[in-house]
Amino acid sequence: MINRGELEVAALAALGWGNKRIAGRLFLSEEAVKSRLKSLYRKTGCGGGANARTGAVVELLRLRLLVWDRERRGLVPNKEMSYNRED
Repeated sequence: MINRGELEVAALAALGWGNKRIAGRLFLSEEAVKSRLKSLYRKTGCGGGANARTGAVVELLRLRLLVWDRERRGLVPNKEMSYNRED
């Protein structure tokens, strides 16, 4: 199951933000951000290589778990979709 916290981290990672900046924005430790990203990589089947962030974001867009918000000019978790995902 992909949770909202993982989606929030993914949305900011999609903007090219680093772990430290994401942590500051979401009031998390850098370790918590890394943990959420690793969990996302596993759940989306993107491994942990150099392109893992991009692959995870693409998969979340494909699943419609992240959507473009015109007002915020960025990706946000889709409020209309269930975050449950069969592995």
